[in-house]
Amino acid sequence: IVVCLSSKFRESKYCMAELEYASSQTSPIIPVIVEENYIVKGWLSHILDKRNIIHFTRENFDDSLLSLIDEIDQMREPKDSI
Repeated sequence: IVVCLSSKFRESKYCMAELEYASSQTSPIIPVIVEENYIVKGWLSHILDKRNIIHFTRENFDDSLLSLIDEIDQMREPKDSI
């Protein structure tokens, strides 16, 4: 799940419910910041803890897109069973 983070996303009860459900189901979540100067805080920081956050507002678009593609590829790779 690619989560596009912004102030409106953080304020939405529907977005919160969807993200909490995805987290509880251990779905892969890729957070992407799409709002200038947005800071992850509150309930979002708890859910997104230790995840690599891609900043589409800090880098040029092509670099951010490549970072997103790399993150998706990493999540698609099968994990070794222990």
